[in-house]
Amino acid sequence: MIAGGRNLLDDAKPLRAYNVTASSRLLVTRGTAAHSAELAGAEAAAGAEEARAAKLERLKAAADRMAARGDGRGLTDRYEFSLENQAGTALSLSDGDRRGLVLGLALHDKGKASMEAGELQAGLAALGELLLAEESFGLVSPSVLEGVDNLAMLLLDIVWCCYKLRDVSRLGVCSERLAQARRMLAKAHGPHQERLRLLHGGFSPEQAIYVRLELLEGVVAFHSGEASAAAAHLAAAQARWQRLQLSPGALLALAEMGYAEQEAQRALRFSGGDLAAAVDFLTEQRQREQERRAERRKQRDWLREREAYGKTPSGKFVDQQPLQQLLQLGYQKGLAAEALRAADNDGQAALDVLGDPVRRGALQLALIAQQMLEEEQGPQSVKASRVWRLTAMGFKEKAARIALKAAGNSIEGALEQLQAMGEDACDPEAAVARGEAAAAAV
Repeated sequence: MIAGGRNLLDDAKPLRAYNVTASSRLLVTRGTAAHSAELAGAEAAAGAEEARAAKLERLKAAADRMAARGDGRGLTDRYEFSLENQAGTALSLSDGDRRGLVLGLALHDKGKASMEAGELQAGLAALGELLLAEESFGLVSPSVLEGVDNLAMLLLDIVWCCYKLRDVSRLGVCSERLAQARRMLAKAHGPHQERLRLLHGGFSPEQAIYVRLELLEGVVAFHSGEASAAAAHLAAAQARWQRLQLSPGALLALAEMGYAEQEAQRALRFSGGDLAAAVDFLTEQRQREQERRAERRKQRDWLREREAYGKTPSGKFVDQQPLQQLLQLGYQKGLAAEALRAADNDGQAALDVLGDPVRRGALQLALIAQQMLEEEQGPQSVKASRVWRLTAMGFKEKAARIALKAAGNSIEGALEQLQAMGEDACDPEAAVARGEAAAAAV
């Protein structure tokens, strides 16, 4: 039975479940059980494909929303997001390039997670996610991609996914992806990996990605009928793999020094198996990690601080750079931040206000009034509707405002804060009064 272009396969469902009405046209055919089973299989396969396509669209939309967060530098009300190079230095990118990179990285990570599931359907989902990631990286300027190896790694994963799916037809056309990956690795690392050596202080770089590249090039060449090229690539992969093998004694020595196994393996590979060089490498890496953590703590402190200043008329946070410039001129921090906020981050306009004694005095009075109000009622920058919801639950208004401020206007987070405050945050009489008022209104 067919209605509206669909096969009605489930006899247990009533016709109204398929939106069949008295005026609907039905096509009824009689076939064998085998034919019915074939139709059912085709319908199930089509349904699975539709579900997979819908999942990919939801995934892309979610990653796209994440990529669009923030004020152009990956900063949001409640999240800290930044992109760093291999040295741990934050990258300065245009909005379009940052969006494409974030979207591509998020989809790539999701695709790798799907690949690890190992099942056929998971592999198909992984391939779709990886192809979406490739499309996202296509939105990034070529000059940006030349300095990173993320797209090259993605291309290797796409080819590897095709191999795991035993999709020979796709493998046959993967040679261009591998060639592109090799070109991009040469630009990012240098033709002989000299950029990596320079980056890591003269240490030899890891060879694992080049083992994968040679191996996949050998597999693709084999399935393309190029036996001699396949043998050459596989021999090169074998030779590189041999160089990755580590001395058990060196690993044991580093373990006795307190280094984790994975950390020790990486250090030995970067140092070409030299134990003393590996120790130097580990010491340097730990120092760099401490510096990165300190920088992240400093950034998190600024995120909390800027929330206290409120947002500009255009809805942005106070910009740190012009604020630092005003501080260097000797202005008090709170006053400079308020001038910037009111001037919508226009440094010159804020400086004009601060340089005018009358306007500066008015700004100081406004700040004092704001501070007195917040001391009495709590933070004023939180959403009034959420304050009302919390006070309706029996919490004091000031406690609700403080909790919302600490939780970034999140009701769930504020409730956790209020529960931690205990009885000091509760106002049972106010809750009863609000309940009676609501009942009277009804």
